Order: sequence, then C-alpha cells, then structure tokens
Amino acid sequence: MMTEPTLPAVANCNAAKKAATLLWVLLALASASACGASGIGNLSQAQPEEQYQAAMDALYQGDLWGFYGRLAPASYTQDLNALLDKGKTLLDEEEYRQARRLIQATSRRLQEQLNSLSEAPPQADLIATALQDVPASLGIETWDKFRRADVESIIKSLQQSSVGDALRDPQSPVEWSRQKVERIDIEDSRATLRVAPAEGPGEVKEVELVKVDDKWVPADVARTWEARINSLNSRLDAWIAAKEQDPDYVKKRLDGIQEQLDLIVALIPALLLQLQQMEQP
Repeated sequence: MMTEPTLPAVANCNAAKKAATLLWVLLALASASACGASGIGNLSQAQPEEQYQAAMDALYQGDLWGFYGRLAPASYTQDLNALLDKGKTLLDEEEYRQARRLIQATSRRLQEQLNSLSEAPPQADLIATALQDVPASLGIETWDKFRRADVESIIKSLQQSSVGDALRDPQSPVEWSRQKVERIDIEDSRATLRVAPAEGPGEVKEVELVKVDDKWVPADVARTWEARINSLNSRLDAWIAAKEQDPDYVKKRLDGIQEQLDLIVALIPALLLQLQQMEQP
C-alpha cells in the first residue's frame, strides 16, 4: 500500500517530522525569487529519482537550502512571493518590534523551562539551541532585514545559525541516514520511488511524486498546495481588512498571541516528558 511521502529515515522519527514541517512552514511564509531558486543546479531535465536523490543527499549534508531548491517548483515561488509581499503590509515598524519582543521573550521562557527539567529528552537541547535568538536565526533581526527577507535568505540564515550547526553535529539527536533512491514506476507526470537506507537495515518507503513545472514534487504537497495558498490568502485579506477598520488590530492580536504562548510554554515540559515516556520500549 502506498505510504505518504516523508523525509528519509532518521534516528528519531519525531525529529524528522519536525524538520519536514519546518521546511514546508518556511515554504508557506516566504519565497525565493525564481532566479534564486534556479541557481541550485540544473535539475529541470532530471529524472525523478535523480532529483529526489539530490534532495536527500543535500539533507544528509545539512544543506537545507539545497534540499528546498531541489523540491520547490517555480510556480510555487511565485505564489509565495505574492503572499510574502501581502503579509509584509500587515506590520509597520512598531508592530514588527512588538512581534520580535514577543518571540524573544517567549523563547527565553521556554529555554528556562527546558533547562529546569531534571530528565530532559534529547530533543530538548536542540530546541533550546534553536530558541537562542529566533529572529537572528531566521535573518530577520532588524526591520530592514525583515522587509528584504525571502525564503532563500531565511533558510540560508537558519542553515548558518546555531540551529544548522546543531543539525550537522554528529552528536545531535537529529541524525540523518544516507538514503538510496530507486525508481519503481513512472507514467507521464507521476512517478513512484523506493527510498531505503544506503547502508544497513532500516525502513523502506515508497514515495509518490508528481511533475509540477520543472520539478518533481511530493504528491501530498502538490495535491494540497492550491488550497493552502488560497487559505493563506483569505486569512491575510481578512487581517488586512480588519486593520483597515481598526488600526490597532495587529497590536491586539499580538497581545492575544502572547497569552496563548504563555499557556503553551507552561505545558511544554510536561509534553516533552510524556513524549519521552511514550518512546521508551
């Protein structure tokens, strides 16, 4: 039975899912220019197994930008550029500073919570590292950088930050295993691949890809892309309309988010310990 496309097998499955989520969240927030995205190798004529192998190799090497660039088609970057431009109109400089303070304060509290754990799961150190300076890790630590940010600058900043260092650390709890990709079947613009560890035992998966523009994209991403973009556009339109009616709308929303984040931060240690217990044999 066909399984949903996933990232390669890793030592910690939950950490892998978080990494996959991270990349596609970045896809949903910002975008590189078509020129920037096309600068990563000439894979427009690559066979699906060649392109997917290149993406997996980039991930194994800790090259987040290379991984993104091998899976993101040109039309997606155009969608995301439009979203990014629209989203930036929501925040003026004062509201940006409020959002940055909120992120930094929440990060510090979460770090304190994680450091207070007597038996923290291995992921806690990686999370704490990621929280050291979130705006700087994403390359948006100043108003000017925020205004100029795109997905290339964000992912490259993340890759060069302490987060990227932690992901490449051999002692990191997120340990990518090298994958071998083989084609099972290809028909028109759809392909099925077999992804297995290059060495030793491990989980073998079937991955379904579809051709979008010049790239082979995981089928579940392609299937839901338009709906996700439309949903984000509708949400941004609603926020922009609300701000036109109430100039303080964003400030009030940020205050509400602060209350929600405080509650989440208080629950994180208990959730991490529960996850650790569930993973124990």
